[in-house]
Amino acid sequence: MSSTAPLKVLYVTPFAQQVSGPDESLLGLLRGLRGQVEPVVVLPFGSPQAGRYEAAGATVVESSMQRIRRTAQVGKLASYGALFVPETLRLARLIRRHKIDLVHTNMEVVLQSGLAARLAGVPSVYHVRGTSFATPRRVCDVVVGAINRLSDEIIVISKAVGEIFYERGIRDKVSVIFNSLDPSAFDRVDAANVAALRRELTGGEDGPVVATVGRINPRKGLECFVRAAALVARKRPDVRFAVVGDTADASEEAYLRSLRELAAGLGVGDRMVFAPARRNIAELMSALDLFVMTSINEGFGRVIIEAMAARRPVVASEVGGIPEIVEDGFTGRLARPDQPEEFAAAVSAALADPETLSRMGEAGRARVESHFSDAANVPSVMGIYRRVLSRGGHGREVVSVP
Repeated sequence: MSSTAPLKVLYVTPFAQQVSGPDESLLGLLRGLRGQVEPVVVLPFGSPQAGRYEAAGATVVESSMQRIRRTAQVGKLASYGALFVPETLRLARLIRRHKIDLVHTNMEVVLQSGLAARLAGVPSVYHVRGTSFATPRRVCDVVVGAINRLSDEIIVISKAVGEIFYERGIRDKVSVIFNSLDPSAFDRVDAANVAALRRELTGGEDGPVVATVGRINPRKGLECFVRAAALVARKRPDVRFAVVGDTADASEEAYLRSLRELAAGLGVGDRMVFAPARRNIAELMSALDLFVMTSINEGFGRVIIEAMAARRPVVASEVGGIPEIVEDGFTGRLARPDQPEEFAAAVSAALADPETLSRMGEAGRARVESHFSDAANVPSVMGIYRRVLSRGGHGREVVSVP
C-alpha cells in the first residue's frame, strides 16, 4: 500500500556515552531527514543522549542491548547468548507495535536488530562505522557473514571500511557514505566560550595549542601523541598540549593513568592538560591551533572533519579511512602510526609557518563543505531507504522534502 506519509524507521544505536561519534552522526542524519522520516530510536538504559534524540524529533525507547565483544571469557559469552533471543524478540515486537517500515542499525556490533527485522518482515540497513572488528580474521569473517545475512543494504563510512566486505566478496549491497556534519554550525561559536576553553587547555598560559580529541582508548595511540609532544617541546617551549576525552571502563582509566605518568616522565606533564570530553565541539576545535590524531586504526575519524570545519589543520595517522579525509600537504599532514618522530616533525613544521596553518585550515573547511557536509551526504541515505523499499514488494512510496 503506497503512502506519502513520513517513513517510519527504527534506529538502533548501542552506546550510552556523553560524547559518541556514532550518536553525533545519527543525530545529524535525523535532523537532515526531518519531515521525511518518523524516527523511533532504541537506546541502552540510561543513555545521556535520550533528550537530544527527542529534540531531534525522535520517539526514544530504552532497552537492554548486548554488543558483540572480543572475549574468550565463558561467563560473558554465556550472558550474551542467554540475552540475545529475548532482546531480538523484544525488538521484533517493537517493530510491529510502531508499524516500522525499515530498521537502521547504527553500528556493526548489534545483530539482534537485523534478526528482529527479518522476523518482523521489514527491510534492514546496517551502518558499519569502524574497522576495530577486522581482527582477528576469524571473528571478522563471522561478523561480516552475519551482517550480510541480516541486511538488505550496508552503509560504510569510508572505502577502508568497505574493503572489509569487498575482500569477502560482498560488494553489491555496500555503499560508501562519509560521516557528515553541518559546517555552518562551526561559524556560530561564542567567542567568550572559546577563550575560556583555550585558557582551560593551556592552564592559562600563552602559546600555540596542539590537541587530540577522542575516547581515551589504546586504539587511539595516545602514547604516540604524548611522545611527539615531548619531542616538539624540546624546541618549542611555548607550545601547550591537550588530550580531551573520556574513559568508559576500568581498563581505560588505567590507560589514562599511564598516559599521565608517561607525560610526567618525559617532562611535559606541566604543559599537557588532560580534559574531559564535551559536546560543544565547534567551540573546542576553535580553541585549538592544530589538531592531531594518532590512531592505530580508524574507520573514518569524525573529529578530523570537525577540526577541518573549524578551519584547523590536521596531523593524523595514515591508517584506515583517514587518508580519504586528509589531503597530505594540502589540508594537513599524514604520518605513520606509532611514529612519534614523524608526528613531531609534522607538528613542528606546521607551527613554524603561520601562513601554512591558515592556508591548510581554509583548504580543510572547503573540503568539508564539498565532501563531508550533511547537504552532500544525507540525501544518499534517503536514496538507500528508497532503494530498499522498492524491492520485494514493499510498495512504500517515500515522501520527498526539498
